[in-house]
Amino acid sequence: MRRHCRSLLCFLCIALPAAAQVAASAAERADAARRLRERLQALPLRDFDIRQQPLPPAQAAGKQTGRKALPDSGAAVRRRKAQIEAYRAEAEAAGRRGLRLAVNAFGLPKSLADAAEPLSAPSARDPVGIAKDFLRARRDLFLLDEDDVAALRLVGRDTAAGGLSLLRFNQTVNGIDVYQGHAQVALNAAGRVVQAGAGDLIPQLRLAAQPALSAGEAVLAAFASLGIDPPAAPQPLPSADARHFLFRNPAGGKTNPIRVELSIFPMTAASARLAYRLFLQTGVTRSYEILIDAQNGRLLLRRSLTYAAGQARVWKISPLAGGRELVDFPAGWIPPDGVVTAGNNADAWLDTDGDEQPDTQEFPDTQEGRAHSPGQVFDFPAPEGAGAADPREFKAAAVTNLFYIVNAAHDYFYDLGFTEQAGNFQNDNFGRGGKGNDAVMAVSQAVTDNALYVAAPDGMPGFIVMGIFMQGTLTPDDDLDSSYAGQ
Repeated sequence: MRRHCRSLLCFLCIALPAAAQVAASAAERADAARRLRERLQALPLRDFDIRQQPLPPAQAAGKQTGRKALPDSGAAVRRRKAQIEAYRAEAEAAGRRGLRLAVNAFGLPKSLADAAEPLSAPSARDPVGIAKDFLRARRDLFLLDEDDVAALRLVGRDTAAGGLSLLRFNQTVNGIDVYQGHAQVALNAAGRVVQAGAGDLIPQLRLAAQPALSAGEAVLAAFASLGIDPPAAPQPLPSADARHFLFRNPAGGKTNPIRVELSIFPMTAASARLAYRLFLQTGVTRSYEILIDAQNGRLLLRRSLTYAAGQARVWKISPLAGGRELVDFPAGWIPPDGVVTAGNNADAWLDTDGDEQPDTQEFPDTQEGRAHSPGQVFDFPAPEGAGAADPREFKAAAVTNLFYIVNAAHDYFYDLGFTEQAGNFQNDNFGRGGKGNDAVMAVSQAVTDNALYVAAPDGMPGFIVMGIFMQGTLTPDDDLDSSYAGQ
């Protein structure tokens, strides 16, 4: 009996601490999982594109570094653009005045159309065959060889009223999609091509499609790129699509599984990297598209898929044209965490004391001279109707209206061609050319009986100064009338 008690005592001496250790480890794991979920749901990361990052100084000077230098495709793009300009000149010499041709960053036709006549002869063949034959025939512009055209994957086909068909293709290499490698062709009811265009196609690209990393390792690299500790081991899930890998999402709750697929990421107009493309939701309100180099795990691209659109109650035209409306801000007008009337295109603020600086005096619903809304709903009191009250009594609504009008004008002129490369006003040009850090300074209630615009070269902000009209007008505040601010 004593022997049995000793044995039991020995067992308890060993088992109880071990059990306590297991319990502690389980508690630690639960706590770590909780912290991971909280971290995932709180990430406010900016978009990233390795192609828009400055080269290290040694590489910029042409020296060898650990990061392999990319081939310079600038000369190739210039040759392509020269070839397209020659085609344009030849068409105009032949009397084709309706030709419309825009060129993308890779030197390929972003959009090719002719307002006067279709681009090909009628055909009763299958639309996919017609579209691919057109791309073959226009190899001088799109530069796709026979293998390129044959490997195009049809990803969409839409038919509109009047028999117009739009076919959307994606370039593939060894069965793997090229990221943003789109081609589209539109046909009329007679089977004639009326429009064609290209995205980030890389003509005649040949790439070894053997990743050094597994899909699970790409998931770990994606977590590392977000600056958080990854799960101990990604847990694979069944996938109904052979092209996709699925993994359990450690964020838990109702978040989607992590989806992973191989992709080919264009680095220049003539080079690319084999990559893993991931869709990673880090919380109910936050999600990312991430591309990881399949050879070395380097982050190539991160793009937020969360579009937090603010709202504002504004006069879209003027108090003379009707009442205010609650409108949604398009993506890009205000940052996801923005709480004042300042964004990538415009910074709208009060200067009621005329010192050419944002007012430091705090008025209702303002912060440092700007209209302020912690929930991004810029809906402030204001009287309806022209001349109904003194606009100096509803400053936040006035600044909000000016912010809306300047952003609306930005988008309108962008569609007309006043883009980054043309020298428009934006803080961030997203690598599309031109100089940044020049969002419009929209100044509210700064002068009396006047309004003015101060122009500036690309890279320096222009100023729109809106005043209070004391006489001779039905709308005392320019901020409320797009006919003034839009000029």
